[in-house]
Amino acid sequence: MQHKWPFSKICVTRSARRYSQGMSTDLKSLQSAYRKVAALVLQDPVYLPIFERIEREIAAMEAKGDVISRARAVAARHKAVA
Repeated sequence: MQHKWPFSKICVTRSARRYSQGMSTDLKSLQSAYRKVAALVLQDPVYLPIFERIEREIAAMEAKGDVISRARAVAARHKAVA
């Protein structure tokens, strides 16, 4: 028995596109904050934990972006074969 997905392909594609666009905006905001906090760290090391936290958040978002890119590539190969 084949299972039917509750979402259409178009719905899933739109959701992924919206997610990746939102992620791009958030990443830009984090990168901007990262630069600003870096300047603060040079003035006072008390800001170092914030700097490190933003650094981890940027790395996590970039890793998610890589996963989405790989998923797109796999889907494109599958579509080309099918």
